[in-house]
Amino acid sequence: MPTVSRFVIWERPPDFRKTPPKLASVLGEVGIESLDRVHGREPSFLGRDVSEIERLLVSSNLGMLAHAWWPPGEATPDCMLDQSVEVLELNARSNNCLSNAGIRTIRDLLRQSEYDLLHIKNLGRNSLREIREKLAIFQCEGGLPPPEIHIEPGWFPLAALLSFEALGIPTKTTRILRRAGVDDVHDLLIRSPSEIQEAFPSDSRAWRKLPAQLACFRLFLGTPPPSFVTAYLQSFRSAFRGDIESALPALGRTLSAALARSQRSTAAYLEEELEFSVREKGRERHLPIIRKLLGWDGGTGTTCEAAAREFGLTRERVRQIVRAWISRFAGEKAVLLHRAIRFIARRAPAMANELEAALVHEGIMRTPFRLESLWATACWFDINPGWAVHQWNGVRFVAKTTDLEAIRNFHVEARRGISHFGVTNKAYVMAGLPVEASAGFADLCCSLLQDLHWLDDQHEWFWLPTARNPLEKRLAKVLRAVPQVNIEVARAGVLRDRHMDGVDLPVEVFRSLCGLLPWCHVEGEIVVAGQKPSPST
Repeated sequence: MPTVSRFVIWERPPDFRKTPPKLASVLGEVGIESLDRVHGREPSFLGRDVSEIERLLVSSNLGMLAHAWWPPGEATPDCMLDQSVEVLELNARSNNCLSNAGIRTIRDLLRQSEYDLLHIKNLGRNSLREIREKLAIFQCEGGLPPPEIHIEPGWFPLAALLSFEALGIPTKTTRILRRAGVDDVHDLLIRSPSEIQEAFPSDSRAWRKLPAQLACFRLFLGTPPPSFVTAYLQSFRSAFRGDIESALPALGRTLSAALARSQRSTAAYLEEELEFSVREKGRERHLPIIRKLLGWDGGTGTTCEAAAREFGLTRERVRQIVRAWISRFAGEKAVLLHRAIRFIARRAPAMANELEAALVHEGIMRTPFRLESLWATACWFDINPGWAVHQWNGVRFVAKTTDLEAIRNFHVEARRGISHFGVTNKAYVMAGLPVEASAGFADLCCSLLQDLHWLDDQHEWFWLPTARNPLEKRLAKVLRAVPQVNIEVARAGVLRDRHMDGVDLPVEVFRSLCGLLPWCHVEGEIVVAGQKPSPST
Protein backbone atom coordinates (compact mmCIF):
# COMPACT_ATOMS: atom_id res chain seq x y z
CA MET A 1 0.00 0.00 0.00
CA PRO A 2 1.58 3.38 -0.99
CA THR A 3 2.62 5.62 1.91
CA VAL A 4 4.01 9.12 2.33
CA SER A 5 5.46 10.89 5.40
CA ARG A 6 5.44 14.64 6.10
CA PHE A 7 6.20 16.95 9.00
CA VAL A 8 3.09 18.79 10.13
CA ILE A 9 3.36 21.98 12.18
CA TRP A 10 0.25 23.18 13.98
CA GLU A 11 -1.15 26.57 13.04
CA ARG A 12 -1.66 27.56 16.74
CA PRO A 13 0.72 27.63 18.34
CA PRO A 14 3.57 28.23 17.30
CA ASP A 15 5.02 31.68 17.13
CA PHE A 16 7.83 30.93 14.68
CA ARG A 17 10.00 33.65 16.24
CA LYS A 18 9.99 31.81 19.55
CA THR A 19 11.18 28.35 18.58
CA PRO A 20 12.41 26.39 21.64
CA PRO A 21 16.23 26.78 21.91
CA LYS A 22 17.09 23.11 21.74
CA LEU A 23 14.87 22.59 18.67
CA ALA A 24 16.26 25.77 17.08
CA SER A 25 19.79 24.43 17.66
CA VAL A 26 19.06 21.09 15.96
CA LEU A 27 17.34 22.81 13.03
CA GLY A 28 20.21 25.28 12.73
CA GLU A 29 22.66 22.41 12.23
CA VAL A 30 20.81 21.45 9.02
CA GLY A 31 20.42 25.06 7.85
CA ILE A 32 16.77 25.61 8.85
CA GLU A 33 15.99 28.92 10.56
CA SER A 34 12.23 28.62 11.26
CA LEU A 35 9.56 25.98 11.66
CA ASP A 36 7.56 27.06 8.64
CA ARG A 37 10.35 25.56 6.48
CA VAL A 38 9.78 22.21 8.21
CA HIS A 39 6.02 22.14 7.56
CA GLY A 40 5.14 19.71 4.75
CA ARG A 41 8.73 18.45 4.33
CA GLU A 42 9.65 14.79 3.89
CA PRO A 43 11.95 13.26 6.54
CA SER A 44 14.82 12.97 4.04
CA PHE A 45 14.90 16.77 3.77
CA LEU A 46 16.15 17.03 7.38
CA GLY A 47 18.93 14.47 7.11
CA ARG A 48 20.01 12.20 9.93
CA ASP A 49 18.47 14.26 12.80
CA VAL A 50 14.89 13.34 11.88
CA SER A 51 14.20 11.31 15.03
CA GLU A 52 15.48 14.05 17.34
CA ILE A 53 13.49 16.75 15.52
CA GLU A 54 10.36 14.64 15.70
CA ARG A 55 10.82 14.05 19.43
CA LEU A 56 11.34 17.75 20.14
CA LEU A 57 8.29 18.75 18.08
CA VAL A 58 6.03 16.33 19.94
CA SER A 59 7.40 17.20 23.39
CA SER A 60 6.95 20.93 22.63
CA ASN A 61 3.42 20.34 21.23
CA LEU A 62 4.41 22.10 18.02
CA GLY A 63 3.85 19.36 15.48
CA MET A 64 4.63 15.78 14.49
CA LEU A 65 5.95 13.55 11.75
CA ALA A 66 2.76 12.15 10.20
CA HIS A 67 2.47 9.09 7.98
CA ALA A 68 -0.37 8.74 5.47
CA TRP A 69 -1.37 5.67 3.47
CA TRP A 70 -3.13 5.60 0.15
CA PRO A 71 -5.06 2.59 -1.19
CA PRO A 72 -3.45 0.85 -4.18
CA GLY A 73 -5.07 1.29 -7.60
CA GLU A 74 -6.76 -2.08 -7.41
CA ALA A 75 -8.46 -1.24 -4.11
CA THR A 76 -12.12 -2.09 -4.36
CA PRO A 77 -15.00 -2.72 -1.98
CA ASP A 78 -14.01 -6.39 -2.14
CA CYS A 79 -11.96 -5.69 0.97
CA MET A 80 -15.28 -5.71 2.82
CA LEU A 81 -15.61 -9.36 1.84
CA ASP A 82 -12.58 -10.26 3.93
CA GLN A 83 -14.43 -9.49 7.14
CA SER A 84 -15.18 -12.42 9.45
CA VAL A 85 -18.62 -14.03 9.16
CA GLU A 86 -19.03 -13.07 12.82
CA VAL A 87 -20.01 -9.54 11.73
CA LEU A 88 -23.24 -11.03 10.35
CA GLU A 89 -24.25 -11.70 13.98
CA LEU A 90 -25.64 -15.14 13.16
CA ASN A 91 -26.91 -17.38 15.93
CA ALA A 92 -24.48 -19.74 17.63
CA ARG A 93 -25.64 -22.80 15.69
CA SER A 94 -25.11 -21.17 12.29
CA ASN A 95 -21.74 -19.73 13.33
CA ASN A 96 -20.51 -23.12 14.57
CA CYS A 97 -21.68 -24.90 11.41
CA LEU A 98 -19.85 -22.39 9.18
CA SER A 99 -16.73 -22.54 11.33
CA ASN A 100 -16.66 -26.35 11.26
CA ALA A 101 -16.99 -26.22 7.46
CA GLY A 102 -13.97 -23.90 7.21
CA ILE A 103 -16.03 -20.86 6.13
CA ARG A 104 -14.30 -17.97 7.90
CA THR A 105 -15.01 -14.82 5.87
CA ILE A 106 -17.88 -13.23 3.96
CA ARG A 107 -15.96 -14.01 0.76
CA ASP A 108 -15.88 -17.72 1.67
CA LEU A 109 -19.60 -17.65 2.43
CA LEU A 110 -20.58 -15.96 -0.84
CA ARG A 111 -18.75 -18.66 -2.79
CA GLN A 112 -21.13 -21.30 -1.42
CA SER A 113 -24.39 -22.13 -3.20
CA GLU A 114 -27.51 -22.92 -1.20
CA TYR A 115 -26.98 -26.55 -2.17
CA ASP A 116 -23.47 -26.46 -0.66
CA LEU A 117 -24.70 -24.81 2.55
CA LEU A 118 -27.52 -27.30 3.06
CA HIS A 119 -24.98 -30.13 2.87
CA ILE A 120 -23.05 -28.71 5.84
CA LYS A 121 -23.63 -30.88 8.89
CA ASN A 122 -26.35 -29.52 11.24
CA LEU A 123 -27.08 -26.51 9.03
CA GLY A 124 -30.78 -26.64 8.16
CA ARG A 125 -33.20 -24.46 6.27
CA ASN A 126 -33.82 -22.12 9.21
CA SER A 127 -30.10 -21.37 9.39
CA LEU A 128 -29.98 -20.99 5.62
CA ARG A 129 -32.84 -18.48 5.76
CA GLU A 130 -31.04 -16.49 8.46
CA ILE A 131 -27.79 -16.46 6.44
CA ARG A 132 -29.60 -15.25 3.32
CA GLU A 133 -31.30 -12.44 5.25
CA LYS A 134 -28.04 -11.25 6.81
CA LEU A 135 -26.20 -11.48 3.50
CA ALA A 136 -28.96 -9.42 1.87
CA ILE A 137 -28.19 -6.68 4.38
CA PHE A 138 -24.48 -6.96 3.60
CA GLN A 139 -24.90 -6.93 -0.19
CA CYS A 140 -27.80 -4.55 -0.59
CA GLU A 141 -27.80 -2.09 2.28
CA GLY A 142 -24.19 -1.88 3.39
CA GLY A 143 -25.51 -2.23 6.93
CA LEU A 144 -22.62 -4.19 8.40
CA PRO A 145 -20.28 -2.60 10.90
CA PRO A 146 -16.91 -1.65 9.38
CA PRO A 147 -13.96 -3.97 9.82
CA GLU A 148 -11.82 -3.35 12.84
CA ILE A 149 -8.87 -1.21 11.75
CA HIS A 150 -5.76 -0.85 13.88
CA ILE A 151 -4.01 2.44 13.13
CA GLU A 152 -0.50 2.88 14.41
CA PRO A 153 0.27 6.22 16.12
CA GLY A 154 1.02 8.85 13.48
CA TRP A 155 -0.69 6.94 10.62
CA PHE A 156 -3.92 8.03 8.89
CA PRO A 157 -5.73 7.55 5.52
CA LEU A 158 -4.80 10.27 3.04
CA ALA A 159 -8.25 9.90 1.44
CA ALA A 160 -9.79 11.36 4.62
CA LEU A 161 -8.44 14.77 3.53
CA LEU A 162 -10.23 14.75 0.17
CA SER A 163 -13.41 16.47 -0.92
CA PHE A 164 -16.48 14.50 -2.01
CA GLU A 165 -15.77 15.45 -5.63
CA ALA A 166 -12.17 14.19 -5.50
CA LEU A 167 -13.36 10.93 -3.95
CA GLY A 168 -15.86 10.42 -6.77
CA ILE A 169 -19.00 10.61 -4.62
CA PRO A 170 -21.96 11.27 -7.00
CA THR A 171 -23.36 14.81 -7.19
CA LYS A 172 -26.77 13.76 -5.86
CA THR A 173 -25.22 12.12 -2.79
CA THR A 174 -22.91 15.11 -2.25
CA ARG A 175 -25.88 17.50 -2.36
CA ILE A 176 -27.79 15.46 0.24
CA LEU A 177 -24.78 15.31 2.56
CA ARG A 178 -24.02 19.01 2.38
CA ARG A 179 -27.65 19.91 3.04
CA ALA A 180 -27.24 17.89 6.25
CA GLY A 181 -24.13 19.87 7.21
CA VAL A 182 -21.61 17.21 6.15
CA ASP A 183 -19.08 19.25 4.16
CA ASP A 184 -16.33 16.80 3.24
CA VAL A 185 -15.01 13.26 3.64
CA HIS A 186 -13.47 13.92 7.05
CA ASP A 187 -16.76 15.32 8.32
CA LEU A 188 -18.55 12.24 6.96
CA LEU A 189 -16.24 9.82 8.77
CA ILE A 190 -16.54 11.46 12.18
CA ARG A 191 -20.37 11.25 12.12
CA SER A 192 -22.21 8.14 13.23
CA PRO A 193 -23.75 5.95 10.47
CA SER A 194 -27.25 6.45 11.93
CA GLU A 195 -26.80 10.22 11.80
CA ILE A 196 -25.74 10.04 8.15
CA GLN A 197 -28.60 7.72 7.22
CA GLU A 198 -31.16 10.19 8.60
CA ALA A 199 -30.08 12.67 5.92
CA PHE A 200 -31.19 10.34 3.12
CA PRO A 201 -34.75 9.55 2.03
CA SER A 202 -36.06 6.16 3.09
CA ASP A 203 -35.08 3.28 0.79
CA SER A 204 -32.49 5.54 -0.89
CA ARG A 205 -30.16 3.87 -3.40
CA ALA A 206 -27.63 6.67 -2.77
CA TRP A 207 -27.41 5.69 0.90
CA ARG A 208 -27.06 1.98 0.11
CA LYS A 209 -24.22 2.65 -2.34
CA LEU A 210 -22.28 5.04 -0.11
CA PRO A 211 -20.47 2.38 2.02
CA ALA A 212 -19.19 0.60 -1.11
CA GLN A 213 -17.99 3.89 -2.61
CA LEU A 214 -16.04 4.73 0.56
CA ALA A 215 -14.66 1.21 0.73
CA CYS A 216 -12.85 1.83 -2.57
CA PHE A 217 -10.43 3.89 -0.43
CA ARG A 218 -10.48 1.69 2.70
CA LEU A 219 -12.79 4.19 4.42
CA PHE A 220 -15.76 3.02 6.48
CA LEU A 221 -18.67 4.83 8.08
CA GLY A 222 -18.26 5.01 11.84
CA THR A 223 -14.46 4.69 11.61
CA PRO A 224 -13.08 8.25 12.00
CA PRO A 225 -9.45 9.16 11.31
CA PRO A 226 -7.12 9.56 14.32
CA SER A 227 -7.96 12.40 16.70
CA PHE A 228 -4.76 14.33 15.87
CA VAL A 229 -5.96 14.69 12.26
CA THR A 230 -9.32 16.07 13.41
CA ALA A 231 -7.64 18.48 15.85
CA TYR A 232 -5.33 19.99 13.20
CA LEU A 233 -7.23 19.21 9.99
CA GLN A 234 -6.21 22.34 8.05
CA SER A 235 -2.54 21.84 8.95
CA PHE A 236 -2.67 18.29 7.61
CA ARG A 237 -4.35 19.41 4.41
CA SER A 238 -1.72 22.07 3.74
CA ALA A 239 1.18 19.71 4.60
CA PHE A 240 -0.07 16.93 2.29
CA ARG A 241 -1.50 19.17 -0.45
CA GLY A 242 1.22 18.22 -2.95
CA ASP A 243 0.71 14.48 -2.35
CA ILE A 244 -3.04 14.83 -2.84
CA GLU A 245 -2.63 16.76 -6.09
CA SER A 246 -0.13 14.27 -7.49
CA ALA A 247 -2.36 11.34 -6.56
CA LEU A 248 -5.52 12.71 -8.16
CA PRO A 249 -4.57 12.02 -11.83
CA ALA A 250 -3.91 8.36 -11.04
CA LEU A 251 -7.08 8.31 -9.01
CA GLY A 252 -9.08 9.55 -11.99
CA ARG A 253 -7.83 6.68 -14.14
CA THR A 254 -8.78 3.98 -11.64
CA LEU A 255 -11.77 5.43 -9.85
CA SER A 256 -14.44 4.75 -12.46
CA ALA A 257 -13.41 1.10 -12.76
CA ALA A 258 -13.32 0.68 -8.98
CA LEU A 259 -16.73 2.26 -8.53
CA ALA A 260 -18.18 0.18 -11.36
CA ARG A 261 -17.07 -2.95 -9.52
CA SER A 262 -18.60 -1.56 -6.33
CA GLN A 263 -22.09 -1.21 -7.76
CA ARG A 264 -23.86 -4.17 -6.22
CA SER A 265 -27.45 -4.85 -7.06
CA THR A 266 -29.85 -3.38 -4.50
CA ALA A 267 -32.37 -6.05 -5.41
CA ALA A 268 -32.38 -9.53 -3.93
CA TYR A 269 -33.79 -11.16 -7.08
CA LEU A 270 -33.56 -10.60 -10.82
CA GLU A 271 -37.24 -9.64 -11.12
CA GLU A 272 -36.70 -6.87 -8.55
CA GLU A 273 -33.52 -5.65 -10.22
CA LEU A 274 -35.23 -5.25 -13.59
CA GLU A 275 -38.40 -3.65 -12.25
CA PHE A 276 -36.53 -1.40 -9.80
CA SER A 277 -34.48 -0.12 -12.73
CA VAL A 278 -37.66 1.13 -14.41
CA ARG A 279 -39.13 2.61 -11.23
CA GLU A 280 -35.82 4.29 -10.36
CA LYS A 281 -36.03 6.40 -13.50
CA GLY A 282 -39.54 7.58 -12.59
CA ARG A 283 -41.11 5.66 -15.47
CA GLU A 284 -43.52 3.41 -13.59
CA ARG A 285 -46.19 4.05 -16.25
CA HIS A 286 -43.96 2.29 -18.79
CA LEU A 287 -43.51 -0.84 -16.65
CA PRO A 288 -46.56 -2.74 -18.05
CA ILE A 289 -45.34 -2.11 -21.61
CA ILE A 290 -41.81 -3.36 -20.87
CA ARG A 291 -43.19 -6.35 -18.94
CA LYS A 292 -45.36 -7.38 -21.89
CA LEU A 293 -42.68 -6.85 -24.52
CA LEU A 294 -39.91 -8.72 -22.70
CA GLY A 295 -42.06 -11.35 -20.99
CA TRP A 296 -41.56 -10.25 -17.38
CA ASP A 297 -45.26 -11.00 -16.85
CA GLY A 298 -44.56 -14.74 -17.09
CA GLY A 299 -45.04 -14.98 -20.84
CA THR A 300 -42.52 -15.53 -23.59
CA GLY A 301 -42.47 -11.88 -24.64
CA THR A 302 -43.95 -10.36 -27.75
CA THR A 303 -43.09 -8.07 -30.65
CA CYS A 304 -43.07 -4.26 -30.57
CA GLU A 305 -46.03 -4.30 -32.97
CA ALA A 306 -48.13 -6.59 -30.74
CA ALA A 307 -47.28 -4.56 -27.63
CA ALA A 308 -48.14 -1.35 -29.46
CA ARG A 309 -51.57 -2.70 -30.43
CA GLU A 310 -52.32 -3.78 -26.88
CA PHE A 311 -51.40 -0.43 -25.32
CA GLY A 312 -52.68 1.83 -28.10
CA LEU A 313 -49.22 3.08 -29.13
CA THR A 314 -47.14 3.02 -32.27
CA ARG A 315 -44.46 0.41 -32.75
CA GLU A 316 -41.79 3.15 -32.82
CA ARG A 317 -43.05 4.58 -29.51
CA VAL A 318 -42.71 1.18 -27.84
CA ARG A 319 -39.17 0.90 -29.15
CA GLN A 320 -38.35 4.41 -27.85
CA ILE A 321 -39.67 3.54 -24.37
CA VAL A 322 -37.47 0.46 -24.11
CA ARG A 323 -34.41 2.18 -25.54
CA ALA A 324 -34.81 5.13 -23.15
CA TRP A 325 -34.93 2.75 -20.19
CA ILE A 326 -31.90 0.79 -21.38
CA SER A 327 -29.84 3.94 -22.01
CA ARG A 328 -30.34 4.97 -18.36
CA PHE A 329 -29.97 1.54 -16.84
CA ALA A 330 -26.54 0.58 -18.17
CA GLY A 331 -25.88 -3.07 -18.86
CA GLU A 332 -22.97 -3.18 -16.40
CA LYS A 333 -25.40 -2.30 -13.58
CA ALA A 334 -27.54 -5.34 -14.35
CA VAL A 335 -25.62 -7.49 -11.88
CA LEU A 336 -28.20 -10.24 -11.46
CA LEU A 337 -29.02 -10.26 -15.18
CA HIS A 338 -25.37 -10.98 -16.02
CA ARG A 339 -25.21 -13.56 -13.24
CA ALA A 340 -28.30 -15.36 -14.56
CA ILE A 341 -26.93 -15.40 -18.12
CA ARG A 342 -23.60 -16.84 -16.96
CA PHE A 343 -25.40 -19.39 -14.78
CA ILE A 344 -27.36 -20.69 -17.78
CA ALA A 345 -24.32 -20.67 -20.07
CA ARG A 346 -22.33 -22.85 -17.65
CA ARG A 347 -25.11 -25.45 -17.53
CA ALA A 348 -26.18 -25.53 -21.18
CA PRO A 349 -27.24 -27.74 -22.82
CA ALA A 350 -30.07 -28.67 -20.46
CA MET A 351 -33.85 -28.80 -20.22
CA ALA A 352 -35.35 -25.30 -20.00
CA ASN A 353 -37.71 -26.10 -17.12
CA GLU A 354 -34.83 -27.59 -15.10
CA LEU A 355 -32.73 -24.45 -15.56
CA GLU A 356 -35.67 -22.21 -14.65
CA ALA A 357 -36.08 -24.15 -11.41
CA ALA A 358 -32.31 -24.03 -10.80
CA LEU A 359 -32.33 -20.21 -11.03
CA VAL A 360 -34.88 -20.13 -8.22
CA HIS A 361 -32.98 -22.72 -6.17
CA GLU A 362 -29.78 -20.71 -6.59
CA GLY A 363 -31.53 -17.58 -5.26
CA ILE A 364 -31.14 -15.56 -8.47
CA MET A 365 -34.89 -15.44 -9.09
CA ARG A 366 -37.83 -15.44 -6.72
CA THR A 367 -40.16 -17.41 -9.02
CA PRO A 368 -39.58 -19.41 -12.24
CA PHE A 369 -38.79 -16.95 -15.05
CA ARG A 370 -39.11 -18.13 -18.63
CA LEU A 371 -35.72 -18.29 -20.27
CA GLU A 372 -37.14 -16.88 -23.51
CA SER A 373 -37.79 -13.67 -21.56
CA LEU A 374 -34.29 -13.68 -20.10
CA TRP A 375 -32.82 -14.13 -23.58
CA ALA A 376 -34.96 -11.29 -25.02
CA THR A 377 -33.92 -8.93 -22.20
CA ALA A 378 -30.25 -9.72 -22.79
CA CYS A 379 -30.61 -9.03 -26.51
CA TRP A 380 -32.19 -5.61 -25.87
CA PHE A 381 -29.12 -4.81 -23.75
CA ASP A 382 -26.92 -5.90 -26.68
CA ILE A 383 -25.63 -8.76 -24.54
CA ASN A 384 -24.85 -11.95 -26.43
CA PRO A 385 -25.93 -14.74 -24.02
CA GLY A 386 -24.12 -17.40 -26.05
CA TRP A 387 -27.16 -19.67 -25.79
CA ALA A 388 -30.79 -19.77 -26.91
CA VAL A 389 -34.00 -21.59 -26.07
CA HIS A 390 -34.98 -24.23 -28.63
CA GLN A 391 -37.95 -26.56 -29.08
CA TRP A 392 -37.54 -30.07 -30.47
CA ASN A 393 -40.38 -32.58 -30.65
CA GLY A 394 -42.33 -30.44 -28.18
CA VAL A 395 -39.46 -30.29 -25.66
CA ARG A 396 -37.99 -26.91 -24.57
CA PHE A 397 -34.25 -26.93 -23.99
CA VAL A 398 -31.33 -24.51 -23.85
CA ALA A 399 -28.27 -24.99 -26.00
CA LYS A 400 -25.40 -23.18 -27.62
CA THR A 401 -24.90 -23.29 -31.37
CA THR A 402 -22.18 -25.91 -31.06
CA ASP A 403 -24.45 -27.99 -28.83
CA LEU A 404 -27.06 -28.34 -31.59
CA GLU A 405 -24.57 -30.06 -33.88
CA ALA A 406 -23.53 -32.38 -31.05
CA ILE A 407 -27.19 -33.26 -30.36
CA ARG A 408 -27.72 -34.12 -34.05
CA ASN A 409 -24.61 -36.31 -33.97
CA PHE A 410 -25.93 -38.14 -30.91
CA HIS A 411 -29.25 -38.84 -32.64
CA VAL A 412 -27.53 -40.09 -35.79
CA GLU A 413 -25.25 -42.35 -33.75
CA ALA A 414 -28.20 -43.65 -31.68
CA ARG A 415 -30.20 -44.62 -34.78
CA ARG A 416 -27.11 -46.15 -36.36
CA GLY A 417 -26.54 -48.26 -33.25
CA ILE A 418 -30.12 -49.53 -33.17
CA SER A 419 -30.05 -50.30 -36.89
CA HIS A 420 -26.89 -52.36 -36.30
CA PHE A 421 -27.53 -54.00 -32.91
CA GLY A 422 -31.29 -53.69 -32.44
CA VAL A 423 -30.91 -51.85 -29.11
CA THR A 424 -28.26 -49.56 -27.71
CA ASN A 425 -27.34 -47.65 -24.58
CA LYS A 426 -26.03 -44.18 -23.81
CA ALA A 427 -22.46 -45.34 -23.22
CA TYR A 428 -22.28 -47.02 -26.66
CA VAL A 429 -23.65 -43.89 -28.35
CA MET A 430 -21.32 -41.47 -26.56
CA ALA A 431 -18.34 -43.68 -27.40
CA GLY A 432 -19.09 -43.09 -31.08
CA LEU A 433 -19.20 -39.27 -30.79
CA PRO A 434 -16.23 -37.18 -31.99
CA VAL A 435 -16.07 -35.27 -28.68
CA GLU A 436 -16.45 -36.37 -25.08
CA ALA A 437 -19.94 -35.72 -23.65
CA SER A 438 -21.40 -35.76 -20.14
CA ALA A 439 -24.13 -38.04 -18.83
CA GLY A 440 -26.41 -35.01 -18.52
CA PHE A 441 -25.89 -34.25 -22.20
CA ALA A 442 -26.85 -37.82 -23.09
CA ASP A 443 -30.02 -37.59 -20.98
CA LEU A 444 -31.01 -34.38 -22.78
CA CYS A 445 -30.40 -35.91 -26.22
CA CYS A 446 -32.47 -38.96 -25.34
CA SER A 447 -35.36 -36.79 -24.11
CA LEU A 448 -35.43 -35.12 -27.55
CA LEU A 449 -35.72 -38.42 -29.45
CA GLN A 450 -39.25 -39.11 -30.59
CA ASP A 451 -40.70 -42.59 -29.78
CA LEU A 452 -37.74 -43.52 -27.56
CA HIS A 453 -38.48 -46.37 -25.12
CA TRP A 454 -36.31 -47.09 -22.09
CA LEU A 455 -35.53 -50.74 -21.51
CA ASP A 456 -34.21 -50.55 -17.94
CA ASP A 457 -34.97 -48.68 -14.72
CA GLN A 458 -31.61 -46.90 -14.82
CA HIS A 459 -32.44 -45.32 -18.20
CA GLU A 460 -29.28 -46.58 -19.85
CA TRP A 461 -30.58 -48.98 -22.53
CA PHE A 462 -33.17 -47.81 -25.07
CA TRP A 463 -34.94 -48.76 -28.28
CA LEU A 464 -36.30 -46.76 -31.22
CA PRO A 465 -38.46 -47.92 -34.11
CA THR A 466 -36.20 -48.12 -37.18
CA ALA A 467 -36.58 -49.48 -40.70
CA ARG A 468 -33.88 -52.11 -40.07
CA ASN A 469 -33.39 -54.04 -36.81
CA PRO A 470 -31.30 -57.25 -36.88
CA LEU A 471 -32.23 -58.20 -33.31
CA GLU A 472 -35.94 -58.17 -34.09
CA LYS A 473 -35.34 -60.09 -37.32
CA ARG A 474 -33.33 -62.80 -35.51
CA LEU A 475 -35.92 -63.09 -32.71
CA ALA A 476 -38.73 -63.45 -35.27
CA LYS A 477 -36.85 -66.37 -36.86
CA VAL A 478 -36.46 -68.06 -33.46
CA LEU A 479 -40.17 -67.71 -32.67
CA ARG A 480 -41.22 -69.01 -36.08
CA ALA A 481 -39.23 -72.16 -35.37
CA VAL A 482 -40.26 -72.41 -31.70
CA PRO A 483 -43.37 -70.32 -30.83
CA GLN A 484 -42.66 -70.66 -27.11
CA VAL A 485 -39.07 -70.53 -25.89
CA ASN A 486 -37.26 -69.85 -22.63
CA ILE A 487 -36.14 -66.24 -22.47
CA GLU A 488 -32.49 -67.19 -21.82
CA VAL A 489 -32.52 -69.52 -24.85
CA ALA A 490 -34.12 -66.85 -27.02
CA ARG A 491 -31.52 -64.31 -25.85
CA ALA A 492 -28.66 -66.72 -26.60
CA GLY A 493 -30.09 -67.38 -30.07
CA VAL A 494 -30.26 -63.65 -30.80
CA LEU A 495 -26.71 -63.01 -29.57
CA ARG A 496 -25.34 -65.70 -31.94
CA ASP A 497 -26.03 -63.30 -34.79
CA ARG A 498 -22.79 -61.84 -36.12
CA HIS A 499 -24.23 -58.32 -35.78
CA MET A 500 -24.38 -58.76 -32.01
CA ASP A 501 -20.65 -59.43 -31.55
CA GLY A 502 -19.36 -57.44 -28.62
CA VAL A 503 -22.84 -56.55 -27.27
CA ASP A 504 -23.50 -57.45 -23.63
CA LEU A 505 -27.31 -57.55 -23.67
CA PRO A 506 -28.70 -57.94 -20.12
CA VAL A 507 -31.58 -60.38 -19.84
CA GLU A 508 -33.87 -57.78 -18.25
CA VAL A 509 -33.26 -55.42 -21.18
CA PHE A 510 -34.12 -58.24 -23.58
CA ARG A 511 -37.28 -58.99 -21.55
CA SER A 512 -38.37 -55.31 -21.81
CA LEU A 513 -37.79 -55.32 -25.58
CA CYS A 514 -39.92 -58.47 -26.03
CA GLY A 515 -42.69 -56.74 -24.12
CA LEU A 516 -42.56 -53.76 -26.50
CA LEU A 517 -42.77 -55.67 -29.75
CA PRO A 518 -46.34 -56.11 -31.06
CA TRP A 519 -45.84 -59.67 -32.32
CA CYS A 520 -44.56 -61.34 -29.12
CA HIS A 521 -44.89 -61.15 -25.36
CA VAL A 522 -43.36 -62.61 -22.18
CA GLU A 523 -45.12 -64.99 -19.80
CA GLY A 524 -42.95 -65.61 -16.77
CA GLU A 525 -39.65 -66.91 -18.20
CA ILE A 526 -41.12 -67.81 -21.61
CA VAL A 527 -41.17 -65.68 -24.77
CA VAL A 528 -44.39 -66.41 -26.67
CA ALA A 529 -45.12 -65.55 -30.30
CA GLY A 530 -48.21 -63.37 -30.86
CA GLN A 531 -49.82 -60.53 -28.98
CA LYS A 532 -50.43 -60.84 -25.27
CA PRO A 533 -54.07 -61.85 -24.72
CA SER A 534 -56.28 -59.22 -23.11
CA PRO A 535 -57.55 -59.91 -19.55
CA SER A 536 -61.15 -60.29 -20.81
CA THR A 537 -60.20 -63.29 -22.93
